[in-house]
Amino acid sequence: MRWRGMLALQADARPLDATRELGRIADRQREARTLANLPRIRKDVEEQARHPVPGVLDCMAGVFEVLQATYGIPKTAADWLLHRAPYRPPAARWVELPATVALPAMRIPTAWHLEDVDIAAREFAAGCTQASACFWSHPEVAGRFRLRPPMTH
Repeated sequence: MRWRGMLALQADARPLDATRELGRIADRQREARTLANLPRIRKDVEEQARHPVPGVLDCMAGVFEVLQATYGIPKTAADWLLHRAPYRPPAARWVELPATVALPAMRIPTAWHLEDVDIAAREFAAGCTQASACFWSHPEVAGRFRLRPPMTH
């Protein structure tokens, strides 16, 4: 009697295992489709970047370089400024990833206008407080950093 009860429990568990395995297979297939589409996505992004527009920074690395070189804003603060700040600069160009590549479908910013980045950087500097004689801090960004003279109050 005891063995029959255990066999019944095992029989009930098998359909759940099969369902989980089917789910894992579907996840692997979705990953394979995503990886197969990455070269096409990279090609689309590169194609859009081949048409430069004056006054537009064509990649996030370019924005990071400008913010660091001109204003002294570090990469972590620049990332917060571009993506999470309430006064973040609007994107000048977007790449759309369809639902077959990214679940759900999403848009990725790939370029920003230099003047909008400048305005956002000045707004960021206005929110900074001087932590010591040389270093500044911002309530939303971890750590302290140096600001360049044009950005200090």
